[in-house]
Amino acid sequence: MIAPRIKTVSIEDVIGIGILAKHLITYARRACAGRLDASNYSARLR
Repeated sequence: MIAPRIKTVSIEDVIGIGILAKHLITYARRACAGRLDASNYSARLR
């Protein structure tokens, strides 16, 4: 199912997805550690 699609993906797409994934993982870790709010729209509780 996914194999034909993988052959047509460009390296720019792979790099972009990797950067986005790294950002989301880092943001989630910081939010869980209390260094960031879980939402940018929530009241600041720190």
